[in-house]
Parts: sequence; C-alpha cells; structure tokens
Amino acid sequence: MQTDYQPFILALLAYAAQRDISPEKLCRLAGIEFDKLKTGKLKSLRQTQIDHLWLDVINLTGDPLFGLHFGESLQLSALGVVGELIKSSNTVGKAVTIASTLVHLITPLIGIRITHHQNAFTIHFDCLDKQQEQQPIYKETLDLLMVFVIHELDGLILEKIKPIRIKYKNRIHEINLKEYERVMRSQPQFSKLENSITFSSLYWNEPIL
Repeated sequence: MQTDYQPFILALLAYAAQRDISPEKLCRLAGIEFDKLKTGKLKSLRQTQIDHLWLDVINLTGDPLFGLHFGESLQLSALGVVGELIKSSNTVGKAVTIASTLVHLITPLIGIRITHHQNAFTIHFDCLDKQQEQQPIYKETLDLLMVFVIHELDGLILEKIKPIRIKYKNRIHEINLKEYERVMRSQPQFSKLENSITFSSLYWNEPIL
C-alpha cells in the first residue's frame, strides 16, 4: 500500500503499551515485523495487517471503547509530518482545513469535510467505504478521529473547547453514553444522516499558539 501509516501505527502501539499490552505481541499477531517498524525500515503495511492490529488491541485490552480512549490520549507530535503541518497553521480554521486533507494518512475509511453556517462550523466525518460502516474497525476509527479533533483544538489555543453539537449515525449504548459525554464534553445525538461535530464560529479565526 502506498500510504505510509507507520507513524500512526507507532502511536497506536505506544498507547497500547500504556495499557499494559505488548507492542511486540500485537505486531506478531498482526504479521507485522516489529523491529523494522520501530526503526522505520518497514517498506509497507497491508490493510489486513492494520485491521488485525485494531481487532487484537481491542480484544487484549478488553476495551470496547479503545478508539475513544486512544483519541483522547493522542498527541499531534505522535503523527509526525501531519502534526507539524497542523501546528504550522496560523488559525484554528487553517489547521482544521489542513487536517481534513491529511486524514488519509490515518485511515482510508473516513474522509473529512467542513461546512459553515451562521455562527458555527461543522466537521463531517464521511464513510468512504459503505461496506465497512457497520464493522468494529470503522467504529473505533471514527471515535478516534472525532475525539482527536476536539482534544487537539484545546492544545492549539489553550482553551478547553466544548462542541455545540455532536451527531452519530449509530446509536450509542446507554451504558457507554456517559463515557462518550465525558470524553467529548457533549452528549452525542443520534442522527440517521451524518457523523459530525459542530463548533462555534468564534474559534475559526482564532490564532493558534
């Protein structure tokens, strides 16, 4: 595969290690050469290997909300060139716009687009492969991206940002709803049409650090 997912995979493995899961074991289960991955000498990763990695880490941590918690912990610096490009932006709007063009470096399953409304802007997370939409890996990746957007905006402007509205196409089990609300700072609403996060337009032109 041509896209280099290795920085993202290394970030996932680093978080798994913090959850007391061996990165070496995860790579072995997924058929990934850990030593080459760690030293940047791995030539490529197959999508099937990445899929196995996701499923194995969810299974070994016993955390059905692994993507949600991974997104909460993920730092821009862990994403290499992606993080550097975002941090080089001069406003929140520019950073979000750049990030929307780079999401393919994290996953081929989801695309990001932005719409503007009166007093607000919305980030949409669109499924690029409808056959995968009900699969666990898609759900975990969606959680990861949505949480990452919320929490990284904090670091760009030194403010704890609270979304105006969050929409999910899949219903969240009531047992997990409080955890989603804690991590996302707003209770997600069920929507048949979209996965999205809406923020106040006041943030769009806010200078970043």
